[in-house]
Amino acid sequence: FLRPLSAPRFTSLPGALLLALAFFPSVNPIRAQAQAAPSVIAMKADHWEFAPQKVEFLDYKSKPALKILPGAGPVILKAPDFANGTIEFDFEPTDPRFATVYFRWQSAGENECVYLRTARAGDASAGDAVQYAPHLGGINIWDLLGHFQANATFQKQAWIHVKLVVSGALAGMVA
Repeated sequence: FLRPLSAPRFTSLPGALLLALAFFPSVNPIRAQAQAAPSVIAMKADHWEFAPQKVEFLDYKSKPALKILPGAGPVILKAPDFANGTIEFDFEPTDPRFATVYFRWQSAGENECVYLRTARAGDASAGDAVQYAPHLGGINIWDLLGHFQANATFQKQAWIHVKLVVSGALAGMVA
C-alpha cells in the first residue's frame, strides 16, 4: 500500500500498499539546496500507469491508499523525469519477500532501485534489510554492491516512512 506525499518517475512492484508519496526535485543538481516546490501525489488512478484490474484505490486505516495487487507488474507514477532530489513516502509491505521503489527509470533494463527485504522485518541483526541496486544492460547488479545494503528496522503490517535522497552519484535512505 502507498499513501500520497512529492514528483518524478516512480515505479513500485507488487508487495506494497502505498499511503503517501512526495517528491522534492532539485532545480539545479549542482546546488542541491535549491529545490522546487514539493509535489504531493494524490492516490487517484489518473496519476498512475498500471495494468487494468491490478491496482486498487481505497481508504486503508482511514487514509487514501493505493494497493498493488499480485501480478500487477510495475506501477508507474505519471510525473516529470527525476534525476536528483528527495522521494518521500509511507508504505506497508504486503509481499513476504520484497518491496521495491525504482527511480531514474529509462527502461526495465536501465534504472536504479532501492528495495526492502520484507522477510527481514523485525530482525535488528539483518545487515541486508535494505538494498540499493542499479539495473545496467538489463542486469540487476545487487550482488556486486554488498556495500550498498544495510540494516533497517521495520515491522510487517505497519506503515514504514521512507525518505530517499538522490544527488548525482550519491543516494541515502532513511526508513
